[in-house]
Amino acid sequence: MADNTDISTQPSVDIAQQINPEEHDKAVSNHETGEASSIAALIDAVAPHDASASELTIDYNPWAEFDLNESKGNAASGDAGIEFIGETEPVEIVDNLAISTNKSEDLDLVQRPTAQGEQFLTVLGSEKAPTQLSYELDLPKGSELKQLDDGSIEISAPTNVEVDLPGEDQRIEAAVAEVFGTKITSLDDLDNITDEQFDELASIPDVETKTITQMQPLATIEAPWAVDGAGNAVNTNYTLDGNTLTQTVEVGADTVFPVVADPSWTWWAEKGAKCVGSLVTLGAFGYAKISLGIAKLVTKMSKASKTSSLGKAYAAWNKLGTSNKAKFNELIARAKNFAQDVVKKGASSAFAKHRKQSTKSAAMLVLLREGGLVVASVFGVKSCFEVVREVWK
Repeated sequence: MADNTDISTQPSVDIAQQINPEEHDKAVSNHETGEASSIAALIDAVAPHDASASELTIDYNPWAEFDLNESKGNAASGDAGIEFIGETEPVEIVDNLAISTNKSEDLDLVQRPTAQGEQFLTVLGSEKAPTQLSYELDLPKGSELKQLDDGSIEISAPTNVEVDLPGEDQRIEAAVAEVFGTKITSLDDLDNITDEQFDELASIPDVETKTITQMQPLATIEAPWAVDGAGNAVNTNYTLDGNTLTQTVEVGADTVFPVVADPSWTWWAEKGAKCVGSLVTLGAFGYAKISLGIAKLVTKMSKASKTSSLGKAYAAWNKLGTSNKAKFNELIARAKNFAQDVVKKGASSAFAKHRKQSTKSAAMLVLLREGGLVVASVFGVKSCFEVVREVWK
C-alpha cells in the first residue's frame, strides 16, 4: 500500500442537525462507560439503526476480514480488514451492535454492519478518553489511498481487466455487417434475425483481448464525524501512517461528554455505482458488438445442460421477453434499477426487493448469478455480477 503519510485536516461532517434533541439528551444522561444498554441507546440516538443491514449473531467477530475483491482471480485477490489498535474487553452483542470497552480510559468501541459496509463508532466518556483513535488497515497488495474533497478516503487496488486489442471493434463491426448485409444501427435489427444468421454471428471469432492492470476503486472510508453530549458537531480528521489510520477528535474546554465519533467503511455503494455506470455506457460497445455478444451468449447457454449454471441462466434469459431485443432491454433496465437500489438501500435490501418484485426481476438476478462471468464479460457488467454474487451466497 502506498505510504500516504499526510492526509490533511478536514472539518467534521455535521450530523448534529439530524439528532433528535429529546432522545439524545435522555441517552446522554443515562450513559455509563462499559454499560452496554446505555451505549446502545446513545448510538441509536446519534446514528439510528439501519434496518436494511444484516443482523449480528452472538459469534460475530467485529474485526473479521471481509471480502473487497473485484473477482476471485485478479491482482487484488485477498481480503481486507480494519482493526482498532488498543486494549479492549471482550465483545458483547446488543441491539445489533458489537460493543467492547476500555473502562480505564472511559472509551467504548462499537461496530455494526450497514447496508453499504461497516461502521465503527467510538464513545469518549470523559476528558481522560483518548482523542486519537487508531485503526490498522489490512488491504490487498498494491492498494492506494486517496483523500477526496469531502474528507473521505478512497481505497483502490490493482485489478486485472480485459481490454480489446486495437482494430477489434472495426473487425467485429465489419463481420456483423456482412452477416446482416448492412451495418447494425439499432437493437430493432435483431428482431428479425434468422436462425442461419444467428449461427453465423456465433461463429465469428471472439474479440481478441489483452489483460492489463488498472487501479480500480474498491471501497471508501467515509468522511469522519463526531458529536458531543450537547448535540454539537466536533471537528475531527484523519491522518495516515503506513497502514495505520488515525482519527483525531478535537475536543476543547466547551466540549460536553460523552462524544461519539465515527469512521464508516463502505463498498456496496462503490460497486452499485460502478454497476450503474457500466449499464449506462453499455451502448458505447456498438450494436454490432452487442448482437455478437447475444449470439455467443445464447449459443453457449442453449447448449448447456439444463441443470448446469449456464442452463439455468438460459432459462432465466428466456423469461425476460419474446425476442432477443426485448430480453436484452429487459436485462439492462432491471439490472440498472437493481444497481440504483444497491446504492440507495444496500445490497441485501435491494436483492430481497428484486428477488420478489416480479418474475423478470428474479430472472435478471438468476441470469447474473448463474451466467456468471460469461454474462458479465459479454455485456461488460462484471461489477453487477459481483454485487449479485456477494449478496447471494
